Amino acid sequence: MELLSETGKPTITLSRPLCTSLELKLNVSSKGKMWRHIGDYLFEVGSAKKNTGTILLTDEQYDFICILLKRETWEDCRSL
Repeated sequence: MELLSETGKPTITLSRPLCTSLELKLNVSSKGKMWRHIGDYLFEVGSAKKNTGTILLTDEQYDFICILLKRETWEDCRSL
């Protein structure tokens, strides 16, 4: 799965396990409800309901996803 920036920042490529991990991190963060569509898509790819895919992100979404990816566990994302 790929995450693309609207402004051409480097593409983020995610494996299925990483999609699942990122979805959990996003869900517990302050952006989880607002960006539910991103979490839903990550879940579908992570659980093999979708084969693969691409999501186009705003700069705000892209930057926040990068922060989530740097955190070790979903528990570390509760304060974001």
